[in-house]
Amino acid sequence: MITYYTRHTTADALKISETPVQERVWVYGSHVNSSELELLVRDYDLDAAIVRDILDPHELPRVEFSHNTLYVFARAPHETIKSHHVTSKPFLAILKHGVLITLSRTDYATPESIMTGSILTTHNLPLLLIGLLDHVVKEYGKRINETGDYTLSARHRLDAREIKNEDFIHFVTVESELREYHASLTSIKAILERLRDNSYGGFFSSRGLELLEDITLYIGQLLVAVSSFMQTIADIRSAYTTISNNTLNARMKTLTLITILIALPNVFYGMYGMNIALPFQHEPWAYVAVTGFTAAIIIAALLIVRRLRF
Repeated sequence: MITYYTRHTTADALKISETPVQERVWVYGSHVNSSELELLVRDYDLDAAIVRDILDPHELPRVEFSHNTLYVFARAPHETIKSHHVTSKPFLAILKHGVLITLSRTDYATPESIMTGSILTTHNLPLLLIGLLDHVVKEYGKRINETGDYTLSARHRLDAREIKNEDFIHFVTVESELREYHASLTSIKAILERLRDNSYGGFFSSRGLELLEDITLYIGQLLVAVSSFMQTIADIRSAYTTISNNTLNARMKTLTLITILIALPNVFYGMYGMNIALPFQHEPWAYVAVTGFTAAIIIAALLIVRRLRF
């Protein structure tokens, strides 16, 4: 679906139209198909080969510059409906003098969420493109903070010995999402650095270049956070494995000691339980002697175990 958004001053409300607008407009396309792309290529004189790449769900972030038109491919966070697993989906932002076009086969950042309550207008489209990229990066930041909160909560539950097997199963999903965030943010950072260093045909003012630098620094902080959370998960898994092994070893030692203490008296009790002639079998003190001897052996075994710190 293609929608046309205009807002010429900060005092104006965001206007929406379903008919083409040629100047000072944000052309917003979501769930686009081939026919819609062909229409946009014709109406705005775009490079069809580049535009069609947005139909590839695995399209990687990159920057293209062709015929005074800037093409920016990036990936925005996207939550699946069934599993609520967060992944990333590509979108294309096209900037040419007078027009900003964004296209994707899925939902992504909407003009309402970016322009409402902000100073962004369609009068300054390069700044609007930067605002779009900033919004996408902040969405990643929210997801990363949510993941970080869960990771820290799991660490506290580990300290309280309340962590469960379900947490370790969920860690697989969390690590997958963190790797997705890291890859997407690294790519967006590379894009911003190219935009900042080249400024492509004079699209970006000095203010815009400063904003690109600020977003780049923020991405660097997010990447550090992602690496930290991934290391925290690895530390939790390692600590839990170590604790489990130590607990298992302690239990095995206890069971081994109990087995030894039970086995020692059974040697003598089994011997005197045989139906054959045995020493002292007719003596009245034989029972006390055998019981006392086995008790002495058990005490001696306990002293030896304690000395060896078993």
